Amino acid sequence: RACIFTVRNMKCAAFILLLLASTADCFNLRTVKSYNINLDVSPEDRWNEVVDDFAEYLPELISVLKSYIPAEVLPLLAVVGDAVDTYLPEPYAAEILGVGQRGKIPVGDVAILNILYDLSAGCTSIVAEDESGHVYHVRNLDYSLTHLLQNITLVANFQKGGKTIYTGTTYAGYVGLLTGQRSYNYSVSLNERDTGEQWMNAATALLAKNASVASFLIRDTLENEHSFEDATKVLTAATFIAPSYIIMAGVKSGQGVVITRDRIATRDTWTLDLPDHWFLVETNYDHWLPAPPDDDRRDPAIQHMNKIGRHNISLTTLFSVLTTPPVLNDHTTYTTLMSPATPHDYTTYSWLP
Repeated sequence: RACIFTVRNMKCAAFILLLLASTADCFNLRTVKSYNINLDVSPEDRWNEVVDDFAEYLPELISVLKSYIPAEVLPLLAVVGDAVDTYLPEPYAAEILGVGQRGKIPVGDVAILNILYDLSAGCTSIVAEDESGHVYHVRNLDYSLTHLLQNITLVANFQKGGKTIYTGTTYAGYVGLLTGQRSYNYSVSLNERDTGEQWMNAATALLAKNASVASFLIRDTLENEHSFEDATKVLTAATFIAPSYIIMAGVKSGQGVVITRDRIATRDTWTLDLPDHWFLVETNYDHWLPAPPDDDRRDPAIQHMNKIGRHNISLTTLFSVLTTPPVLNDHTTYTTLMSPATPHDYTTYSWLP
């Protein structure tokens, strides 16, 4: 199968070509398109180019996504969707309105789509530091609706005054971020933490207007917080609509953390502890508990990291970890490689089975 991709770093490109030789029978790989999101224009118009390019995919996506929502929760989310400006913060309510109007899709459906992603993502995120003190952050994002989401994955460069302030990977129609980087400051990814009853708890929290949609808060943080320390404080203290894992990397030695979040408070903070603990692997389970045998992506990733060793760690070798089954699997929609100290290395690949 043909694989279409481009990368800035030619050494990385050569290495990835070797990796593709072992995965080409199962997957196609492509670099996703980048869009500039102009924060200086009205929120309703920011995503027009994205919606125009992906309009054909959105109605089917929303229809299928809604079928995954428990029947008893749909009426509650419908209330939120019918009054986005009441229950969702700005500028996200206005951006959702703009997406719906541009794509001729009910605004309530777009709102439900934006809430749904926070609650149903399977993921693997890794933070690692090499022997020179350079910190890397990579992630796979998995969803059940792989075939739909792989086609609408994109990179968004959020700009003010023509300058990129932060960058993130997202899906067309989704205005929040589950993966992002503020250049020369820090990077962040969100993994789902399923603790049961999260659908009902999330809907209730939204209606009570006493919690944040995590993907919106991540975007707020990337836009407004200028340091790893300040961003960590915000994401540790906030109240979310659902439990989650927040994985972050900075630009200084030791700046790597996994924040295990209950909905209202932080349960645990797990940091790089050099020299012995030079990497953190987080999937969708508390790191102090064994991973379930039927979904153990953590242990194969750890084994591969130890085999590579700190002296050989780089974005290219981390890519090899993320492409090792079952870390890479039939539900993987995209892989992102990033390091906030070298923001030009930010790259996202979409996997097409």
